Amino acid sequence: MELNVVQVLAIYALPVIFAITLHEAAHGFRVGRSISSFVAPHVGRTAVLRMDLKDFFPSINPCRMRSLLMTCGYAEEVAVALTFLCTNRVPMSVFKDFPFPENRDAKRSQSVLLRQSHLPQGAPTSPQIANLCAFRFDCRLTGLARWAGATYTRY
Repeated sequence: MELNVVQVLAIYALPVIFAITLHEAAHGFRVGRSISSFVAPHVGRTAVLRMDLKDFFPSINPCRMRSLLMTCGYAEEVAVALTFLCTNRVPMSVFKDFPFPENRDAKRSQSVLLRQSHLPQGAPTSPQIANLCAFRFDCRLTGLARWAGATYTRY
C-alpha cells in the first residue's frame, strides 16, 4: 500500500485532530478560508509586512507531533504509531538530485533537517497537524501585532 493512501486512512484515525478549532489567523488548508480571506484584513493598509516561514513543515519533528497527539487525548502507543505514519525522512538516494541552495552552509543545514524525521510537505495529514503545531506561534504573533496596531494572518 502506498504511503499516501495510508496517510489518507490515518485521517480517519485522527478525528480529534480534525475537530479542533484552529487559530483565527490561520488561513491555509482550511475549509472556508482561502488566499482571499488571508489578504482581506490587510487591504487598504499603509504598509504590509510579509514573511515566509523557512522550512515550516520539516521543522515539525516527531516529538512535537507525538506531544500534540497525546495532548489531544491519544494514548502514547497510538500517538507513536500515528506519528510514525505521518512523518518521514528523505532517503539518501533522493539527495543526489535534490535542488539544494548554492550556499554550502545552507545546503548542509537543509540536508540535515530533511534527513531527520519530520512532517512532510504535501502529505494529506500535514496541513492540519502543522496548523495545530503553530497555534502558540499564532497566539504570540497575534498579540505582538495587536500591540503594534497591526493585524496578523498566516497562510
